Amino acid sequence: MEEIETFEIEPVDEIKIFDVLGDYAGTEGSVIKDKNGKDILIPYGNYDLFDLKNSLSGAHAFCNYIKITKGKESRYLMFDTGQNESALEHNTKVLSSLDKDFDPKRTEMLLLSHGHTDHYGNLNKALEIINPDAKREVPLYISGETFWNPRAKIPKESNIETKDYIIYKPDKKQAEERGGKWISSYHPKLLIDNMVLYLGSIRPEAKKIGVAKDYEMKPRPWPKIYTCDNNGNAVSEDHAEEDTSIAFNLKDKGLVVITGCSHAGVNTSLNYAKTISGTDKVYCYYGGFHPNTDPEATAKDLLEQNIRYLIPTHCSPSHLINFLWKRNQESEKGFMLTKNHLAPVGHTYIFSRNYQDS
Repeated sequence: MEEIETFEIEPVDEIKIFDVLGDYAGTEGSVIKDKNGKDILIPYGNYDLFDLKNSLSGAHAFCNYIKITKGKESRYLMFDTGQNESALEHNTKVLSSLDKDFDPKRTEMLLLSHGHTDHYGNLNKALEIINPDAKREVPLYISGETFWNPRAKIPKESNIETKDYIIYKPDKKQAEERGGKWISSYHPKLLIDNMVLYLGSIRPEAKKIGVAKDYEMKPRPWPKIYTCDNNGNAVSEDHAEEDTSIAFNLKDKGLVVITGCSHAGVNTSLNYAKTISGTDKVYCYYGGFHPNTDPEATAKDLLEQNIRYLIPTHCSPSHLINFLWKRNQESEKGFMLTKNHLAPVGHTYIFSRNYQDS
């Protein structure tokens, strides 16, 4: 086994996460506060609380706008862009009107989790919103060259022979014309004054250092994503080798880990974040919990890690969420900020070192 290089993440005082695009919009969610009345969850997507005129659009997509605060200084980034341009454009306008901290033009860089369209499809629209005049350079991080592979989502095996599928591939040049600067980081990399750890290609590296969960390395059931050749042929099942997550160190609390889809494995991705950061304590794990084969094993492994907050969204399947929610109901200290459903679009989470939420 190789010697493991660790990356010390600079502790921050507060992390604010806006769920800009998510798989559904609804009226679920209420304001959740800590013992001193400080907001932990603001459900902007619940128009029963924030007015019907401020209703948000759901889409099968993942996009976060994140504000990081250390001392008196705040920094801003976007993690993934989702797909469905009209939903992105609409939701950014609504969130801008509801919260003064939401200003996409402050975005310093855009981090992409993997090369599936529900995570990068809005890239050019996002750059148009972030950098409307294309006058500045916006770093665009990808976690490996497999990000560029042509891919197709194939419903069933018979579609491979009939070629009944659509192939997608990221448009590198158009993003560059809008001010994007591509940076490929296969290995973990500290960003924004070491306050963000971009984890690089998790799946192959986690296997190499022995922290991958075997049951998460198995092929997923149909429908499947396939890598395609230049002639449009589906060549091999795609494992999103470049799939990545990002991690922050919330002072006195522990890691806040955000995953787009966790194709590298829900627990594998978390194990890798803990190992690479040299930090065993996890305060929050948020994002798409996309188990490959065994949702119950996935849930049980998550529950063993004593995570203060688990927030499943995007591609997290209902049986996984229901299993976690049942355990949440049985727990003396609730660990889910949403009920037995995906976190709706517009949910905004504020995690502070000063919260009394133990």
